[in-house]
Formats: sequence, C-alpha cells, structure tokens
Amino acid sequence: MKIFTLLVALLFTTVSMNAQFSKNGFSYKLIVVDYETPLMDKYNANIYKMDRGIDFSYNRTLTSALDLVVPFRVGTTTLAGTESDGFVKDNELFLGLDATLKFNFANDFILPKTSFIRPYVTGGAGITAFPAFDNKTVVNLPLGVGIDFALNDNLMFQTQAEYRFLDVESYVYSAGLKLIFGEAAAEKIIIEEELPIKIEVADTDGDGIDDNKDACPKIAGLAKFGGCPDTDNDGVMDSKDKCPKVKGLLAFNGCPDTDGDGVMDSADKCPKVKGLASLGGCPDGDSDNDGVSNLADKCPNIAGTAALGGCPDTDNDGVMDSADKCPKVKGLAQYGGCPDTDGDGVSDNFDKCPTVAGSASAAGCPIIKKEEVARLNFATKSIQFETGKNIIKKSSYTIMNEVAAILNKYPNYNVAIEGYTDNVGNDASNQRLSESRAKVCYEYLISKGIQASNMSYKGYGETNPIADNTTAAGRQMNRRVELKLTQK
Repeated sequence: MKIFTLLVALLFTTVSMNAQFSKNGFSYKLIVVDYETPLMDKYNANIYKMDRGIDFSYNRTLTSALDLVVPFRVGTTTLAGTESDGFVKDNELFLGLDATLKFNFANDFILPKTSFIRPYVTGGAGITAFPAFDNKTVVNLPLGVGIDFALNDNLMFQTQAEYRFLDVESYVYSAGLKLIFGEAAAEKIIIEEELPIKIEVADTDGDGIDDNKDACPKIAGLAKFGGCPDTDNDGVMDSKDKCPKVKGLLAFNGCPDTDGDGVMDSADKCPKVKGLASLGGCPDGDSDNDGVSNLADKCPNIAGTAALGGCPDTDNDGVMDSADKCPKVKGLAQYGGCPDTDGDGVSDNFDKCPTVAGSASAAGCPIIKKEEVARLNFATKSIQFETGKNIIKKSSYTIMNEVAAILNKYPNYNVAIEGYTDNVGNDASNQRLSESRAKVCYEYLISKGIQASNMSYKGYGETNPIADNTTAAGRQMNRRVELKLTQK
C-alpha cells in the first residue's frame, strides 16, 4: 500500500505541474488478461489467471507528442493454489493502477496530427492488488503499443496490447472509446482572438506605421512620407532626394547650396564662395588675390600661379600641389614632381638608395660587380691573425681596408661575417676563438665607416673545413674569416 500511495501522489503532482499546458481526456475499455502464457514455463503452481475486466483511464496531453495516462483497472480472476493445499478461488476481485507515458506518432513531425489512424507506444509502472488472496500486491512495468482511430475531433476508438513484467508477467489486450474535451474549442478561441491582433500590429520596420499602410514597410520612415525615410532630414524623402545623405534644399531636390548664392554645390564652380549664377557661382573678382580671376581660377580659394590656372606649386617645380607626389620637395615633372637625387633614373620616393646611383632592377641601388665579389672572397681568406689570438696582423690591414672600400660602395647589401678554425685544440676553445676573430673583423669594418646594422658575425669553430686538416697548408686554409653578401 505504501507503493500504491507513492504512485498516486507522483501522478497528481505531475498532472498539477503540467496543468497550464495540458488537455484532458477519459477512456473506457474492456480488457482481457493472459497470465498463463508467459508464466507457464516458469511456474507449475500458484498461477494467477485474470480473465476479464474493465479499464478507466485519465489522459493528460503534455506536448504534441507526449501524453500522461493513468489507467485504473478492475476485474475478476481465478486464483489457484497448490495441489497440497487444495486452495481455489473463482471470480475473485482484482484492482490495478498504472502511471504511463504515451508517445504519439501523429505529432506533425512523423505523421499529421489530424491523421485518422494514430499509432502510439506506451510505457510506465503500475501495481495490481488481489484482496481475496491475502491482499497480495504485485508491481509491474507495462510496455505497450496501440492505435487511436479518430472518429471526430473529440472521440476516438482505441485498441492496445501490452506486456507486463517484474513481479508477475502477463499479456493485456484492450479495446474501447476515448473522449477528449476542451481541445477544439480552446484552439478556435486562440485563433479568433490572436489573428486579428497580429494583422493590426504588424509593423516590420518599427516606425509606428502598419505594414499595410507603409509605402516602405522594411525601412523605418516618417508618417508624412507614408512611412518612407528622409535620411538627411531636409524635408525631401530619400527616393526623391538627389543628395540623400547631405542636408539640402527643396528647391534643389535635396541638394545643398553651401555658399547660399542660388547655385547648388554640384554646379557651383566656387561652392564655398558666394558668387553670381552668370559666373557659375563664382564672384566677380579674385578671392585669393593671386592675380587670376575667380571665373578662370581652378583653385579660387587658394593662392596660386597663373601658369597653373591659379593653383599653388609649393616647391616651385612646375607641378601643382594637387598633382605633385612630392609637393614639398622640388622635383621633376617626369617623376610626378619628385626628385632623383643620384640621377639613376629612379625617383627618390621609390629609390631604396637615393644618394647612390644604382639600377632600376635593384630599386635604385647598385648591383655589386662579379669581380668585386671575387676580390672580397680572395681578400677575406687572406686575413691573418696572431697565432692562437684574435688580433689581426698588421700585414692584413691593407686587405681589410680594401674590403671596407668595396662594402662602402654597396650600402644596400648585408654582410655576414663567419669565423672558422682548424681542428687543433679542443672544440670549445676553437668555437670561442672563431667567434672572437669574426667579431674583431666586424669591429674593424665599423671603424672604417660600414654601418653596424648592415653586418652580423658568428663563429663556427672547426666545422666546415675547406682543406685537409692533416697538413699544415690545409690547416692554414681552414683558419679563415668569410664574408657573405646578401642584397636587402
């Protein structure tokens, strides 16, 4: 009985929680229960046989696909005892109560809700009590399938088959009528009440004018223009405004007249100076006092030269400022007013080496000659150091100065100075010595005017030999400093 009480409380709590979303229904069905078939192989005695009964069910619609169903079953059964006790009771009362969830396939996602045939599946939990048999109570888990045949909006013929298991197994077959009330009337009221409201308040652009009266229903506008916009707020709606983003005058179809001389800006040759319509909106005079009359002046408000139609040329190179790519530096007309300082045919604004004549293919920088590259390779391999030290021999100063002279001619090249040793001594000391010698060459070249930003140095120790370290001549060749040039 505790299980029964808990089940009833749970059912009514669920119904209460979903009341505002649900619709009601009741069904009356005749049932036939078969205990023998599922249990015959498991039990030879104490078989409960329920022959017939009736089913009263309360139905609560939770969603378009899901119902809560609470069946109450009552009927008679034959209860058989064991052979030893000779106990038999016929037509004894049984009572049952279930709580199940019913999934409807007619939910507008799988089948239309208005289908005549509406299949479903169901499952849940229940209890069955046998008062005449020591008040025996069993707990069941029912699983079933069924079909609702829609006779009209409120009446259905329902058939169902289910399998019950857990304490006792059985098959239950039922058929009867199901009555639904309140559903059709509720939907009709909602449609009649809401549909006119939605039509009346439809205002897509939110400008307070109903779509059926709005000449521009998707763009917020003004009532005086039938719901169409006037972006610049000049009294001319955008569809008729020739200058819709600039506040203008009605007389000029929404376009402005900045100087107020009666000539709209787009036709005014002097739009910021009040003039005469006969002179294209320009005044009869010389507004910028450059000796060029306003009518002939291409730049009437900025003093210029007569040669350039009244427009200025700040750097006096013959190219007016508005067309001069270098307006503050005197240049040449062929280079758009920019200079070519080194005269190499590449104007300074594009020349990466503007003070050193070079080649257009190298962006105005000089290309190092092959013979000078060969001389650098020879010279650097001839640099000698004091034995075991990072001091350049004085006899190598001439070679170093020649290297500096070549590098100074090509400031657009980066120089990587790499130091190497032979294999005499340990690796760590050779590594330090090679880097130290490379650094000495780096510092010497800086003292001769080579930019430090154009150079780098690194030591590689006894790696990458270029000769045989087993001979004195080979070791001498391996003790070297190499310069590698790359164009910026």
